[in-house]
Amino acid sequence: MSEFHLKTIRNLWYCKTCESEKDLPTVSRCKSQHPESLERVLSSNGTEVATEKCDQKITNFSEIKSDDLNQLVMTECILVQLSELSMYNIEKTYICPERGCNSSYTMYADDYKEIYQKDTYGSCQHHEGQPLKYNRENRITGDLRKVMFQEPTDTGSVNPRSIKAHLTGKNARMELNAGKKYRIICRVLTTIDSKKNDDDFVLDVIQIRCLDQKTNEQPSALEIQMYRDMDQTKIVESLAPNVINRTDIKLASLISLLSGGREDGNRWDMSVLFVGDPSTGKSAILDKLKQLDKRSFKISGRSTSSAGMVMGVDNLADGTRMAKFGPVILANGSYVCIDELDKMRPEDQSSLHDVMESQVAHLNKVGINLTMPARTKIVGAANPIGSNWNIEKTVMQNINMPASFIARFGYVFLLLNNFTEEMEDEQYEAMEYITDNSIEDFIAKEKLLSEYELMKFINYANLLDPKFDEGVFKHIRLSFRDISKNSKNRGKVNIDTRAFEDIKRGAYAFAKLGLSERVTKEHAQQALDLYQRSLDSFGVSSKEEHDRIHMTEPMKLETLD
Repeated sequence: MSEFHLKTIRNLWYCKTCESEKDLPTVSRCKSQHPESLERVLSSNGTEVATEKCDQKITNFSEIKSDDLNQLVMTECILVQLSELSMYNIEKTYICPERGCNSSYTMYADDYKEIYQKDTYGSCQHHEGQPLKYNRENRITGDLRKVMFQEPTDTGSVNPRSIKAHLTGKNARMELNAGKKYRIICRVLTTIDSKKNDDDFVLDVIQIRCLDQKTNEQPSALEIQMYRDMDQTKIVESLAPNVINRTDIKLASLISLLSGGREDGNRWDMSVLFVGDPSTGKSAILDKLKQLDKRSFKISGRSTSSAGMVMGVDNLADGTRMAKFGPVILANGSYVCIDELDKMRPEDQSSLHDVMESQVAHLNKVGINLTMPARTKIVGAANPIGSNWNIEKTVMQNINMPASFIARFGYVFLLLNNFTEEMEDEQYEAMEYITDNSIEDFIAKEKLLSEYELMKFINYANLLDPKFDEGVFKHIRLSFRDISKNSKNRGKVNIDTRAFEDIKRGAYAFAKLGLSERVTKEHAQQALDLYQRSLDSFGVSSKEEHDRIHMTEPMKLETLD
Protein backbone atom coordinates (compact mmCIF):
# COMPACT_ATOMS: atom_id res chain seq x y z
CA MET A 1 0.00 0.00 0.00
CA SER A 2 1.40 3.40 -0.96
CA GLU A 3 1.96 6.17 1.58
CA PHE A 4 -0.97 8.01 0.03
CA HIS A 5 -3.44 5.24 0.86
CA LEU A 6 -2.57 4.54 4.50
CA LYS A 7 -5.57 4.27 6.81
CA THR A 8 -6.30 7.34 8.90
CA ILE A 9 -7.20 7.31 12.59
CA ARG A 10 -10.94 7.72 12.95
CA ASN A 11 -12.11 11.11 14.25
CA LEU A 12 -8.63 12.52 14.71
CA TRP A 13 -7.32 15.58 12.88
CA TYR A 14 -4.33 17.88 12.97
CA CYS A 15 -5.09 21.60 12.60
CA LYS A 16 -2.28 23.53 10.90
CA THR A 17 -3.72 26.84 12.12
CA CYS A 18 -4.02 25.80 15.76
CA GLU A 19 -0.89 23.57 15.49
CA SER A 20 -2.53 20.86 17.57
CA GLU A 21 -4.44 17.61 17.33
CA LYS A 22 -8.23 17.74 17.34
CA ASP A 23 -10.71 15.00 18.19
CA LEU A 24 -14.44 14.99 17.46
CA PRO A 25 -15.49 17.17 20.46
CA THR A 26 -12.79 19.79 19.74
CA VAL A 27 -12.64 19.94 15.94
CA SER A 28 -15.96 21.73 15.33
CA ARG A 29 -14.57 25.26 15.77
CA CYS A 30 -11.80 24.50 13.26
CA LYS A 31 -14.35 23.09 10.80
CA SER A 32 -16.28 26.33 11.15
CA GLN A 33 -13.41 28.83 10.96
CA HIS A 34 -10.69 27.20 8.83
CA PRO A 35 -11.69 23.74 7.53
CA GLU A 36 -8.96 23.91 4.84
CA SER A 37 -6.34 23.71 7.67
CA LEU A 38 -7.48 20.28 8.85
CA GLU A 39 -5.59 17.12 7.93
CA ARG A 40 -6.52 13.55 8.88
CA VAL A 41 -4.02 11.89 11.24
CA LEU A 42 -2.27 8.70 10.17
CA SER A 43 -0.22 8.18 13.32
CA SER A 44 0.66 10.07 16.48
CA ASN A 45 3.00 9.27 19.35
CA GLY A 46 2.45 12.40 21.39
CA THR A 47 5.40 14.35 19.96
CA GLU A 48 5.27 13.60 16.23
CA VAL A 49 2.18 13.56 14.05
CA ALA A 50 1.95 12.02 10.57
CA THR A 51 -0.93 13.34 8.49
CA GLU A 52 -2.61 12.26 5.28
CA LYS A 53 -1.18 13.86 2.12
CA CYS A 54 -2.55 14.00 -1.41
CA ASP A 55 -0.62 12.48 -4.27
CA GLN A 56 0.51 15.36 -6.50
CA LYS A 57 -0.33 13.36 -9.60
CA ILE A 58 -3.41 14.64 -11.47
CA THR A 59 -6.23 12.09 -11.56
CA ASN A 60 -8.37 12.61 -14.63
CA PHE A 61 -11.90 13.54 -13.69
CA SER A 62 -13.26 10.69 -15.80
CA GLU A 63 -11.02 8.19 -13.96
CA ILE A 64 -12.31 8.75 -10.41
CA LYS A 65 -13.59 5.33 -9.30
CA SER A 66 -14.62 3.23 -6.30
CA ASP A 67 -10.98 2.48 -5.44
CA ASP A 68 -10.61 6.18 -4.62
CA LEU A 69 -13.34 6.18 -1.95
CA ASN A 70 -12.31 7.99 1.24
CA GLN A 71 -9.01 8.95 -0.40
CA LEU A 72 -7.62 12.35 -1.39
CA VAL A 73 -7.25 12.99 -5.11
CA MET A 74 -6.10 15.95 -7.15
CA THR A 75 -8.14 16.54 -10.29
CA GLU A 76 -9.13 19.24 -12.78
CA CYS A 77 -12.68 20.20 -13.71
CA ILE A 78 -14.98 23.04 -14.74
CA LEU A 79 -17.90 24.52 -12.84
CA VAL A 80 -21.32 23.85 -14.40
CA GLN A 81 -23.79 24.24 -11.50
CA LEU A 82 -23.79 26.35 -8.37
CA SER A 83 -26.03 26.73 -5.31
CA GLU A 84 -26.43 29.79 -3.12
CA LEU A 85 -24.08 30.09 -0.14
CA SER A 86 -25.80 28.44 2.82
CA MET A 87 -25.15 27.57 6.45
CA TYR A 88 -24.90 24.06 7.83
CA ASN A 89 -24.77 22.75 11.38
CA ILE A 90 -21.42 21.29 12.36
CA GLU A 91 -22.34 20.63 15.98
CA LYS A 92 -25.77 20.56 17.69
CA THR A 93 -26.60 20.11 21.35
CA TYR A 94 -29.81 18.64 22.79
CA ILE A 95 -30.62 19.48 26.43
CA CYS A 96 -33.22 18.54 29.01
CA PRO A 97 -35.78 21.34 29.40
CA GLU A 98 -36.32 20.59 33.10
CA ARG A 99 -34.92 23.32 35.34
CA GLY A 100 -31.63 22.43 36.99
CA CYS A 101 -31.08 19.31 34.85
CA ASN A 102 -27.70 19.15 33.08
CA SER A 103 -28.46 16.21 30.81
CA SER A 104 -27.36 16.85 27.22
CA TYR A 105 -26.35 15.07 24.06
CA THR A 106 -24.15 16.48 21.26
CA MET A 107 -24.51 15.62 17.55
CA TYR A 108 -21.80 16.15 14.92
CA ALA A 109 -22.11 16.55 11.14
CA ASP A 110 -20.68 13.73 9.07
CA ASP A 111 -18.38 14.00 6.02
CA TYR A 112 -21.44 14.71 3.87
CA LYS A 113 -22.23 17.83 5.96
CA GLU A 114 -25.39 16.12 7.20
CA ILE A 115 -26.63 16.00 10.79
CA TYR A 116 -29.67 14.84 12.77
CA GLN A 117 -32.49 17.25 11.87
CA LYS A 118 -35.30 16.79 14.40
CA ASP A 119 -35.93 19.23 17.26
CA THR A 120 -36.03 16.46 19.88
CA TYR A 121 -33.83 13.45 20.58
CA GLY A 122 -34.15 10.47 22.90
CA SER A 123 -35.09 11.11 26.51
CA CYS A 124 -33.45 12.49 29.63
CA GLN A 125 -31.79 9.83 31.79
CA HIS A 126 -32.96 11.66 34.89
CA HIS A 127 -36.52 12.47 33.77
CA GLU A 128 -38.13 9.43 32.19
CA GLY A 129 -40.17 10.21 29.10
CA GLN A 130 -38.83 13.78 28.81
CA PRO A 131 -37.23 14.20 25.35
CA LEU A 132 -34.05 16.25 24.96
CA LYS A 133 -34.68 19.46 22.99
CA TYR A 134 -32.47 21.15 20.41
CA ASN A 135 -30.66 24.16 21.89
CA ARG A 136 -30.25 26.62 19.00
CA GLU A 137 -28.15 28.97 21.09
CA ASN A 138 -25.46 26.38 21.60
CA ARG A 139 -24.55 25.24 18.13
CA ILE A 140 -21.58 25.62 15.77
CA THR A 141 -22.20 26.38 12.12
CA GLY A 142 -20.16 26.68 8.93
CA ASP A 143 -20.48 28.04 5.38
CA LEU A 144 -21.46 25.55 2.68
CA ARG A 145 -21.91 25.73 -1.07
CA LYS A 146 -22.94 22.79 -3.23
CA VAL A 147 -21.68 22.71 -6.80
CA MET A 148 -21.50 20.44 -9.81
CA PHE A 149 -18.13 19.94 -11.44
CA GLN A 150 -17.71 18.53 -14.93
CA GLU A 151 -14.90 16.95 -16.87
CA PRO A 152 -13.05 19.76 -18.71
CA THR A 153 -14.17 20.44 -22.27
CA ASP A 154 -10.58 20.22 -23.52
CA THR A 155 -10.58 16.45 -22.96
CA GLY A 156 -12.67 16.06 -26.10
CA SER A 157 -15.16 13.77 -24.36
CA VAL A 158 -18.52 13.51 -26.14
CA ASN A 159 -20.33 12.90 -22.84
CA PRO A 160 -18.28 14.66 -20.16
CA ARG A 161 -18.69 13.31 -16.65
CA SER A 162 -20.27 15.41 -13.87
CA ILE A 163 -19.85 14.93 -10.09
CA LYS A 164 -21.43 16.83 -7.20
CA ALA A 165 -19.12 18.53 -4.70
CA HIS A 166 -19.19 20.40 -1.37
CA LEU A 167 -17.23 23.57 -0.66
CA THR A 168 -16.83 24.81 2.92
CA GLY A 169 -15.19 27.71 4.72
CA LYS A 170 -13.32 30.21 2.54
CA ASN A 171 -13.65 27.84 -0.42
CA ALA A 172 -17.43 28.27 -0.21
CA ARG A 173 -17.08 32.06 -0.05
CA MET A 174 -14.65 32.46 -2.96
CA GLU A 175 -15.89 33.83 -6.28
CA LEU A 176 -16.51 31.00 -8.72
CA ASN A 177 -17.07 31.47 -12.45
CA ALA A 178 -18.96 29.08 -14.69
CA GLY A 179 -16.88 27.41 -17.35
CA LYS A 180 -13.57 28.23 -15.64
CA LYS A 181 -11.12 25.39 -15.16
CA TYR A 182 -10.24 24.55 -11.55
CA ARG A 183 -7.70 22.29 -9.92
CA ILE A 184 -9.04 20.76 -6.73
CA ILE A 185 -7.82 18.50 -3.94
CA CYS A 186 -10.78 16.59 -2.59
CA ARG A 187 -11.88 13.54 -0.68
CA VAL A 188 -13.91 11.08 -2.73
CA LEU A 189 -17.12 10.06 -0.99
CA THR A 190 -20.28 8.33 -2.06
CA THR A 191 -23.90 9.06 -1.27
CA ILE A 192 -27.27 7.61 -2.21
CA ASP A 193 -29.17 9.37 -4.99
CA SER A 194 -32.84 8.86 -4.11
CA LYS A 195 -33.95 9.69 -7.65
CA LYS A 196 -31.84 6.92 -9.18
CA ASN A 197 -31.90 4.68 -6.07
CA ASP A 198 -28.17 4.21 -6.51
CA ASP A 199 -24.88 5.40 -5.04
CA ASP A 200 -23.36 8.57 -6.46
CA PHE A 201 -19.91 10.03 -5.99
CA VAL A 202 -19.59 13.33 -4.13
CA LEU A 203 -16.36 15.32 -3.70
CA ASP A 204 -15.50 17.02 -0.42
CA VAL A 205 -13.26 19.86 -1.64
CA ILE A 206 -10.30 20.78 0.57
CA GLN A 207 -8.36 23.05 -1.80
CA ILE A 208 -9.45 24.77 -5.00
CA ARG A 209 -7.50 26.94 -7.43
CA CYS A 210 -8.56 28.56 -10.70
CA LEU A 211 -6.26 27.74 -13.61
CA ASP A 212 -5.26 30.38 -16.18
CA GLN A 213 -6.38 29.02 -19.54
CA LYS A 214 -4.94 31.89 -21.58
CA THR A 215 -1.51 30.28 -21.62
CA ASN A 216 -2.69 27.11 -23.38
CA GLU A 217 -1.41 26.12 -26.80
CA GLN A 218 0.83 29.10 -27.55
CA PRO A 219 2.98 29.21 -30.71
CA SER A 220 6.77 29.15 -30.70
CA ALA A 221 8.88 32.17 -31.69
CA LEU A 222 9.44 30.62 -35.13
CA GLU A 223 5.70 30.11 -35.62
CA ILE A 224 4.97 33.71 -34.59
CA GLN A 225 7.44 34.92 -37.23
CA MET A 226 5.78 32.63 -39.77
CA TYR A 227 2.41 34.24 -38.96
CA ARG A 228 3.88 37.71 -39.41
CA ASP A 229 5.35 36.79 -42.80
CA MET A 230 2.15 35.17 -44.13
CA ASP A 231 -0.31 36.83 -46.46
CA GLN A 232 -3.31 37.71 -44.28
CA THR A 233 -5.68 36.17 -46.83
CA LYS A 234 -3.92 32.81 -46.37
CA ILE A 235 -4.56 32.97 -42.63
CA VAL A 236 -8.23 33.73 -43.25
CA GLU A 237 -8.61 30.94 -45.82
CA SER A 238 -7.13 28.50 -43.30
CA LEU A 239 -10.51 28.51 -41.56
CA ALA A 240 -12.63 25.73 -43.10
CA PRO A 241 -10.30 25.34 -46.10
CA ASN A 242 -12.80 23.03 -47.81
CA VAL A 243 -15.28 25.95 -48.05
CA ILE A 244 -14.35 27.88 -51.18
CA ASN A 245 -15.09 31.49 -52.19
CA ARG A 246 -16.45 32.54 -48.79
CA THR A 247 -13.51 34.69 -47.74
CA ASP A 248 -15.59 37.51 -46.22
CA ILE A 249 -17.57 35.04 -44.13
CA LYS A 250 -14.38 33.49 -42.80
CA LEU A 251 -12.88 36.92 -42.19
CA ALA A 252 -15.94 38.11 -40.26
CA SER A 253 -15.79 34.91 -38.17
CA LEU A 254 -12.14 35.44 -37.26
CA ILE A 255 -12.76 39.11 -36.47
CA SER A 256 -15.49 38.03 -34.06
CA LEU A 257 -13.13 35.53 -32.39
CA LEU A 258 -10.42 38.20 -32.05
CA SER A 259 -12.74 40.89 -30.73
CA GLY A 260 -12.99 41.56 -27.01
CA GLY A 261 -10.38 41.25 -24.32
CA ARG A 262 -9.99 44.92 -23.39
CA GLU A 263 -10.40 45.57 -19.67
CA ASP A 264 -11.67 49.15 -19.76
CA GLY A 265 -15.25 48.55 -18.62
CA ASN A 266 -16.70 48.75 -22.13
CA ARG A 267 -17.93 45.97 -24.38
CA TRP A 268 -15.44 45.01 -27.08
CA ASP A 269 -16.85 41.60 -28.01
CA MET A 270 -18.59 41.45 -31.38
CA SER A 271 -20.98 38.81 -32.67
CA VAL A 272 -21.64 37.97 -36.31
CA LEU A 273 -24.58 36.51 -38.21
CA PHE A 274 -24.80 34.68 -41.54
CA VAL A 275 -28.18 34.32 -43.24
CA GLY A 276 -29.22 32.89 -46.56
CA ASP A 277 -29.61 29.78 -48.67
CA PRO A 278 -28.77 26.34 -47.30
CA SER A 279 -25.61 24.61 -48.58
CA THR A 280 -23.67 27.86 -48.70
CA GLY A 281 -21.05 26.85 -46.13
CA LYS A 282 -22.59 28.42 -43.03
CA SER A 283 -22.78 25.24 -40.95
CA ALA A 284 -19.41 23.99 -42.20
CA ILE A 285 -17.72 27.17 -41.00
CA LEU A 286 -19.47 26.95 -37.61
CA ASP A 287 -18.27 23.35 -37.25
CA LYS A 288 -14.67 24.40 -37.84
CA LEU A 289 -14.95 27.37 -35.48
CA LYS A 290 -15.99 24.98 -32.71
CA GLN A 291 -12.66 23.13 -33.11
CA LEU A 292 -10.54 26.26 -32.58
CA ASP A 293 -11.35 26.80 -28.89
CA LYS A 294 -12.12 23.93 -26.56
CA ARG A 295 -14.10 26.26 -24.32
CA SER A 296 -16.53 27.07 -27.15
CA PHE A 297 -19.84 25.36 -27.91
CA LYS A 298 -21.93 24.64 -30.98
CA ILE A 299 -25.68 24.33 -30.44
CA SER A 300 -28.83 24.33 -32.54
CA GLY A 301 -31.49 26.99 -32.18
CA ARG A 302 -34.06 24.33 -33.05
CA SER A 303 -33.49 22.27 -29.89
CA THR A 304 -32.42 24.80 -27.27
CA SER A 305 -34.25 26.93 -24.71
CA SER A 306 -33.32 29.99 -22.68
CA ALA A 307 -32.78 27.89 -19.54
CA GLY A 308 -30.64 25.37 -21.41
CA MET A 309 -28.74 28.01 -23.38
CA VAL A 310 -28.11 30.65 -20.68
CA MET A 311 -29.04 29.65 -17.12
CA GLY A 312 -31.75 27.60 -15.42
CA VAL A 313 -32.50 25.78 -12.16
CA ASP A 314 -31.85 22.16 -11.26
CA ASN A 315 -33.40 20.55 -8.16
CA LEU A 316 -31.20 17.95 -6.48
CA ALA A 317 -32.55 14.89 -4.70
CA ASP A 318 -31.79 16.46 -1.29
CA GLY A 319 -33.89 19.52 -2.13
CA THR A 320 -30.98 21.80 -2.97
CA ARG A 321 -31.73 24.19 -5.83
CA MET A 322 -28.71 24.81 -8.03
CA ALA A 323 -28.17 27.23 -10.88
CA LYS A 324 -27.45 25.21 -14.01
CA PHE A 325 -25.27 27.01 -16.53
CA GLY A 326 -25.78 26.76 -20.26
CA PRO A 327 -23.25 27.22 -23.09
CA VAL A 328 -23.54 31.03 -23.15
CA ILE A 329 -22.38 31.19 -19.50
CA LEU A 330 -19.87 28.33 -19.71
CA ALA A 331 -18.24 29.94 -22.76
CA ASN A 332 -17.61 33.24 -20.96
CA GLY A 333 -14.51 34.72 -22.62
CA SER A 334 -14.99 32.48 -25.66
CA TYR A 335 -17.86 32.04 -28.15
CA VAL A 336 -20.92 29.97 -28.96
CA CYS A 337 -21.83 28.92 -32.49
CA ILE A 338 -25.61 28.72 -32.95
CA ASP A 339 -26.92 27.05 -36.09
CA GLU A 340 -30.54 27.52 -37.16
CA LEU A 341 -30.82 30.63 -35.03
CA ASP A 342 -34.07 31.41 -36.84
CA LYS A 343 -35.68 28.26 -35.33
CA MET A 344 -35.22 29.57 -31.79
CA ARG A 345 -38.42 30.59 -30.01
CA PRO A 346 -39.01 34.37 -29.75
CA GLU A 347 -38.77 34.35 -25.93
CA ASP A 348 -35.42 32.52 -26.14
CA GLN A 349 -34.15 34.98 -28.74
CA SER A 350 -35.16 37.75 -26.34
CA SER A 351 -33.16 36.18 -23.48
CA LEU A 352 -30.10 35.82 -25.69
CA HIS A 353 -30.61 39.39 -26.92
CA ASP A 354 -30.48 40.69 -23.33
CA VAL A 355 -27.32 38.76 -22.47
CA MET A 356 -25.55 39.89 -25.65
CA GLU A 357 -26.34 43.49 -24.75
CA SER A 358 -25.44 43.49 -21.04
CA GLN A 359 -22.83 40.66 -21.04
CA VAL A 360 -24.24 39.40 -17.75
CA ALA A 361 -27.00 36.90 -17.00
CA HIS A 362 -29.38 37.14 -14.06
CA LEU A 363 -31.28 34.31 -12.39
CA ASN A 364 -33.94 35.23 -9.84
CA LYS A 365 -35.82 32.15 -8.68
CA VAL A 366 -36.99 30.91 -5.30
CA GLY A 367 -33.84 30.11 -3.35
CA ILE A 368 -31.48 31.47 -6.01
CA ASN A 369 -30.46 35.04 -6.77
CA LEU A 370 -27.42 34.95 -9.02
CA THR A 371 -25.62 37.13 -11.55
CA MET A 372 -22.95 35.60 -13.79
CA PRO A 373 -20.63 37.19 -16.36
CA ALA A 374 -21.36 36.34 -20.00
CA ARG A 375 -18.70 37.98 -22.16
CA THR A 376 -19.56 35.50 -24.85
CA LYS A 377 -19.51 36.13 -28.59
CA ILE A 378 -22.22 34.59 -30.75
CA VAL A 379 -21.54 33.31 -34.25
CA GLY A 380 -24.97 32.62 -35.67
CA ALA A 381 -26.39 31.10 -38.84
CA ALA A 382 -29.99 31.32 -40.02
CA ASN A 383 -31.88 29.79 -42.94
CA PRO A 384 -34.81 31.44 -44.70
CA ILE A 385 -38.42 30.35 -44.38
CA GLY A 386 -39.08 27.88 -47.18
CA SER A 387 -35.37 27.02 -47.54
CA ASN A 388 -34.46 29.44 -50.33
CA TRP A 389 -33.91 33.17 -49.88
CA ASN A 390 -36.51 35.32 -51.62
CA ILE A 391 -34.77 38.50 -52.81
CA GLU A 392 -38.19 40.16 -53.26
CA LYS A 393 -38.80 39.96 -49.51
CA THR A 394 -37.19 41.74 -46.57
CA VAL A 395 -34.89 40.10 -44.06
CA MET A 396 -37.79 40.06 -41.61
CA GLN A 397 -39.97 38.23 -44.11
CA ASN A 398 -37.23 35.73 -44.92
CA ILE A 399 -36.14 34.72 -41.42
CA ASN A 400 -37.94 34.48 -38.11
CA MET A 401 -35.88 37.06 -36.24
CA PRO A 402 -36.75 40.63 -35.11
CA ALA A 403 -34.70 43.56 -36.38
CA SER A 404 -33.70 44.54 -32.83
CA PHE A 405 -32.11 41.10 -32.34
CA ILE A 406 -30.34 41.16 -35.72
CA ALA A 407 -28.91 44.57 -34.78
CA ARG A 408 -26.95 42.93 -31.94
CA PHE A 409 -24.66 41.36 -34.56
CA GLY A 410 -21.78 43.52 -35.80
CA TYR A 411 -21.44 41.97 -39.24
CA VAL A 412 -24.46 40.42 -40.97
CA PHE A 413 -23.86 38.71 -44.31
CA LEU A 414 -26.31 37.30 -46.84
CA LEU A 415 -25.11 34.11 -48.57
CA LEU A 416 -26.80 33.04 -51.80
CA ASN A 417 -26.26 30.15 -54.18
CA ASN A 418 -25.22 32.57 -56.91
CA PHE A 419 -21.67 31.56 -57.76
CA THR A 420 -20.41 32.36 -61.25
CA GLU A 421 -19.30 29.47 -63.46
CA GLU A 422 -15.69 30.36 -62.69
CA MET A 423 -16.35 30.23 -58.94
CA GLU A 424 -18.19 26.91 -59.27
CA ASP A 425 -15.28 25.44 -61.25
CA GLU A 426 -12.88 26.57 -58.55
CA GLN A 427 -15.06 24.97 -55.89
CA TYR A 428 -15.38 21.64 -57.70
CA GLU A 429 -11.65 21.51 -58.46
CA ALA A 430 -10.87 21.96 -54.77
CA MET A 431 -13.39 19.26 -53.81
CA GLU A 432 -11.93 16.84 -56.34
CA TYR A 433 -8.39 17.48 -55.12
CA ILE A 434 -9.40 16.89 -51.47
CA THR A 435 -11.27 13.70 -52.44
CA ASP A 436 -8.37 12.34 -54.50
CA ASN A 437 -5.73 13.30 -51.92
CA SER A 438 -6.57 14.67 -48.47
CA ILE A 439 -7.46 17.91 -46.74
CA GLU A 440 -3.90 18.00 -45.36
CA ASP A 441 -2.48 17.84 -48.89
CA PHE A 442 -4.82 20.64 -49.96
CA ILE A 443 -3.69 22.81 -47.03
CA ALA A 444 -0.05 22.19 -47.95
CA LYS A 445 -0.68 22.94 -51.64
CA GLU A 446 -2.45 26.21 -50.87
CA LYS A 447 0.15 27.12 -48.20
CA LEU A 448 -2.50 27.50 -45.50
CA LEU A 449 -2.30 26.96 -41.75
CA SER A 450 -3.36 23.65 -40.28
CA GLU A 451 -6.23 23.70 -37.79
CA TYR A 452 -3.75 23.38 -34.92
CA GLU A 453 -1.58 26.23 -36.24
CA LEU A 454 -4.65 28.44 -36.71
CA MET A 455 -5.77 27.70 -33.15
CA LYS A 456 -2.37 28.76 -31.80
CA PHE A 457 -2.45 31.89 -33.97
CA ILE A 458 -5.81 32.90 -32.45
CA ASN A 459 -4.60 32.10 -28.92
CA TYR A 460 -1.54 34.30 -29.42
CA ALA A 461 -3.41 37.14 -31.14
CA ASN A 462 -5.95 37.23 -28.30
CA LEU A 463 -3.17 37.93 -25.81
CA LEU A 464 -2.50 41.24 -27.57
CA ASP A 465 -4.08 44.51 -26.45
CA PRO A 466 -3.31 47.02 -29.22
CA LYS A 467 -3.71 50.73 -28.44
CA PHE A 468 -5.58 53.13 -30.71
CA ASP A 469 -3.55 55.67 -32.67
CA GLU A 470 -4.62 59.27 -32.49
CA GLY A 471 -7.18 60.11 -35.15
CA VAL A 472 -8.52 56.56 -35.63
CA PHE A 473 -11.91 57.28 -34.04
CA LYS A 474 -12.28 60.43 -36.15
CA HIS A 475 -11.43 58.47 -39.30
CA ILE A 476 -14.11 55.89 -38.43
CA ARG A 477 -16.66 58.60 -37.72
CA LEU A 478 -16.07 60.50 -40.96
CA SER A 479 -15.93 57.35 -43.10
CA PHE A 480 -18.96 55.81 -41.45
CA ARG A 481 -20.89 59.00 -42.17
CA ASP A 482 -20.60 58.25 -45.89
CA ILE A 483 -21.78 54.67 -45.41
CA SER A 484 -24.73 55.91 -43.34
CA LYS A 485 -26.01 58.44 -45.88
CA ASN A 486 -29.36 57.77 -47.40
CA SER A 487 -28.83 57.43 -51.15
CA LYS A 488 -32.24 59.03 -51.80
CA ASN A 489 -31.74 61.92 -49.42
CA ARG A 490 -28.15 63.06 -49.76
CA GLY A 491 -26.94 65.37 -47.04
CA LYS A 492 -29.10 63.78 -44.34
CA VAL A 493 -26.82 61.87 -41.95
CA ASN A 494 -28.19 59.18 -39.65
CA ILE A 495 -25.36 57.50 -37.73
CA ASP A 496 -26.38 54.28 -36.00
CA THR A 497 -24.33 54.38 -32.80
CA ARG A 498 -24.50 50.61 -32.39
CA ALA A 499 -22.95 49.94 -35.80
CA PHE A 500 -20.38 52.69 -35.23
CA GLU A 501 -19.28 50.96 -32.00
CA ASP A 502 -19.04 47.63 -33.82
CA ILE A 503 -16.68 49.13 -36.40
CA LYS A 504 -14.44 50.31 -33.55
CA ARG A 505 -14.47 46.75 -32.23
CA GLY A 506 -13.73 45.48 -35.71
CA ALA A 507 -10.73 47.81 -36.05
CA TYR A 508 -9.38 46.52 -32.73
CA ALA A 509 -9.78 42.91 -33.93
CA PHE A 510 -8.15 43.67 -37.32
CA ALA A 511 -5.11 44.99 -35.42
CA LYS A 512 -4.94 41.65 -33.57
CA LEU A 513 -5.28 39.80 -36.86
CA GLY A 514 -2.22 41.70 -38.09
CA LEU A 515 -0.41 40.98 -34.78
CA SER A 516 -0.04 44.73 -34.35
CA GLU A 517 0.53 46.62 -31.11
CA ARG A 518 -1.29 49.66 -32.51
CA VAL A 519 -4.76 50.12 -34.00
CA THR A 520 -4.12 52.26 -37.06
CA LYS A 521 -6.31 54.00 -39.64
CA GLU A 522 -5.55 51.08 -41.97
CA HIS A 523 -7.11 48.66 -39.49
CA ALA A 524 -10.09 50.99 -39.14
CA GLN A 525 -10.45 51.07 -42.91
CA GLN A 526 -10.37 47.28 -43.06
CA ALA A 527 -13.24 47.18 -40.57
CA LEU A 528 -15.17 49.78 -42.58
CA ASP A 529 -14.58 47.92 -45.84
CA LEU A 530 -15.84 44.64 -44.37
CA TYR A 531 -18.92 46.43 -43.06
CA GLN A 532 -19.54 47.88 -46.52
CA ARG A 533 -19.22 44.43 -48.08
CA SER A 534 -21.77 43.09 -45.59
CA LEU A 535 -24.19 45.74 -46.92
CA ASP A 536 -23.21 44.86 -50.49
CA SER A 537 -24.17 41.23 -49.84
CA PHE A 538 -27.78 42.45 -49.47
CA GLY A 539 -27.52 44.46 -52.70
CA VAL A 540 -27.50 47.92 -51.06
CA SER A 541 -24.87 50.62 -50.81
CA SER A 542 -25.73 52.40 -47.56
CA LYS A 543 -26.81 51.60 -44.03
CA GLU A 544 -30.03 53.61 -44.34
CA GLU A 545 -30.89 51.94 -47.64
CA HIS A 546 -30.36 48.54 -46.01
CA ASP A 547 -32.60 49.41 -43.07
CA ARG A 548 -35.27 50.93 -45.28
CA ILE A 549 -35.42 48.04 -47.75
CA HIS A 550 -34.69 45.01 -45.60
CA MET A 551 -35.92 45.79 -42.09
CA THR A 552 -39.59 46.08 -41.23
CA GLU A 553 -38.87 47.30 -37.70
CA PRO A 554 -37.23 50.69 -37.01
CA MET A 555 -33.58 50.60 -36.00
CA LYS A 556 -33.30 52.59 -32.77
CA LEU A 557 -30.29 54.81 -32.33
CA GLU A 558 -28.81 53.76 -29.03
CA THR A 559 -25.40 53.21 -27.52
CA LEU A 560 -24.19 49.84 -26.32
CA ASP A 561 -21.81 51.00 -23.66
